[in-house]
Amino acid sequence: MSEPEPVVTKKQVLYCGVCTLPPEYCEFAASRKKCEEWLKGAHPEEYARLYNDQAITEKLAMTTLSEDRVAKEAAKMEKAMSKEEARMARELEKKMSSKVVIKRVERNKRKCVTIV
Repeated sequence: MSEPEPVVTKKQVLYCGVCTLPPEYCEFAASRKKCEEWLKGAHPEEYARLYNDQAITEKLAMTTLSEDRVAKEAAKMEKAMSKEEARMARELEKKMSSKVVIKRVERNKRKCVTIV
């Protein structure tokens, strides 16, 4: 008797266009607001599933923090995200304004070295 062939099923996984994580994990990415906006525009049904009032209240019910502490943590996260975005902008500006300096320095009498 021959053995039956194994059944192979393929599942389509949705990845965020901004942070490349699955939408369930976008809340842990540095660009959470951008991810949320992208999901709202590209996949409104998935956005409704993840960010409707019932889903948010269920997530809050699972946490053990008090409401004022949750507000403080949210403010802290927003501040950290804005700092991250500012840092990324500074790095991009620094890269755009960088210059390469090449010098020819004499080593011994007629010997020269190029310094970058």
